[in-house]
Amino acid sequence: MQICITKEHSQEICNFMFRTDVIQALLNKKKNPAYLEIGVQTGKNFFKIASSNKTAVDPKFTFSVKDRLRWILKNPFNL
Repeated sequence: MQICITKEHSQEICNFMFRTDVIQALLNKKKNPAYLEIGVQTGKNFFKIASSNKTAVDPKFTFSVKDRLRWILKNPFNL
C-alpha cells in the first residue's frame, strides 16, 4: 500500500506500508493471534511476523538452517 501526500512545488512524500506491517497490525489487535502463511519459500515475510502461534507451509522451503537461526536471534517468536 502506498500513501502519497503532495506538497507545494509538486514534491510528493510517500509512506509505504509493507505487507508485513499490515499483517502485524492485524495480529496485534487480536488477543491470541494465529498466523498461517502458505507459500513461505524463503521466509522473508514469515520470519518478520511476531506471533507465538504461527505456521509455515511450502512444498519446498528454500531457507537454510543458518537463515533460520539468524531470524531466531532477531525475532524470538521464530523458535
